[in-house]
Amino acid sequence: MQLIKYPRRQDWEKLFKAYAGNQPIDLAIYADETASPSEIAEAILFATQNGRQVFFITSHNLFVEALLDEIDKRLIGSTQKPQAIGVLNRSVCFLVKDEKVSVDMLKMIRPEKIKLYSSNSDRLSAALQDSGVVINADNIDNIE
Repeated sequence: MQLIKYPRRQDWEKLFKAYAGNQPIDLAIYADETASPSEIAEAILFATQNGRQVFFITSHNLFVEALLDEIDKRLIGSTQKPQAIGVLNRSVCFLVKDEKVSVDMLKMIRPEKIKLYSSNSDRLSAALQDSGVVINADNIDNIE
């Protein structure tokens, strides 16, 4: 999973096309500092096992490090490793300035599904109501 730190707003569209091409983005995941890196890694790997590309967005640098470490740990010895790595290579992690930038990015991406792992999920869901299917991941497990 490629990590892109603090992309400039004017570069977003170019970045999205570089990773998704002309295909719709399957799944975007947003996590704040209250989320569990283990739970997010599970959600990302679940999606990749089903061939789904993931755009992950957060504004917390330490969370990104913990998440990428957790994904690596889970892939060690996994029978799904080759398939997961192929999809992870087309997936991307965006480290952005703050929650507002995350919301703006999610609105621009317009993925088929957005999973929110946040203490502010209800407020974020309202802000993203016109951006595809929004799922408060604290309430529902592994929706595909």
